[in-house]
Amino acid sequence: MRMSDKDEFGAENAGRVSITLLDGCEDVETFGALDVYKRCGFDTKMVSLEAQELPSSAVVTTKCGIKFEPDELYNLNFTLDDFDIVHIPGGAVLPSYLSKKNGRTVVNFMDALVEYVQAGGILAANCITPAILAKTGVFKKLGVKRATSYADVVDFVGDTFEKLFGSSAIWAGEFEKSVDEPLVVVDKLNSGVVTTANGPGATLEHAFLTASLVCDEVVVSAQIRNMAAHIRVEALKEVLR
Repeated sequence: MRMSDKDEFGAENAGRVSITLLDGCEDVETFGALDVYKRCGFDTKMVSLEAQELPSSAVVTTKCGIKFEPDELYNLNFTLDDFDIVHIPGGAVLPSYLSKKNGRTVVNFMDALVEYVQAGGILAANCITPAILAKTGVFKKLGVKRATSYADVVDFVGDTFEKLFGSSAIWAGEFEKSVDEPLVVVDKLNSGVVTTANGPGATLEHAFLTASLVCDEVVVSAQIRNMAAHIRVEALKEVLR
């Protein structure tokens, strides 16, 4: 884990985060997570999964049409080992992209995710992404037992949440019964950790909780106060137990 001078938010560099995304990524889930990680002192990189096929036009376009150049492009020589956290926001295009069976880079990324978490890495998946990781077998390989996802996963991946995750999972529909707080779930595995969230509304809590697995609790608490976010640090601690 690298240490460096304080960043613009006054926090020490807590480590490195890859926000791994592609065209159609959810704006709040992408930029909200980026903001939280940078505030907590992480060296955060936007890594495109899609632009590696067209490197001459390496521009990501979000769901709402915001265009930006990613910091890095994922390719067969890219390694996740350099990052403390790999964070994947949701997006309607993800199912068709990550479910491809013939894309060498896609298969490489899925395999790399498994190896990364098994080596002790932290994987954060929001919105529809957890359902895709379940559908493609990544969660099964990792032994994930508890997860949440966007409620209407059947519209995206063709399976119900219960079929994808089983009865031991936490169904995203529970959010409808308790609208006071977003739903974030943590599963501590034998080696790494997988955190999941159920959509845009859970983005800040999800990112803060994931950040707290790596960086100082005082820093996380300070940045929650600075953002006037309605997130109780005690609630984060409870989830992490």
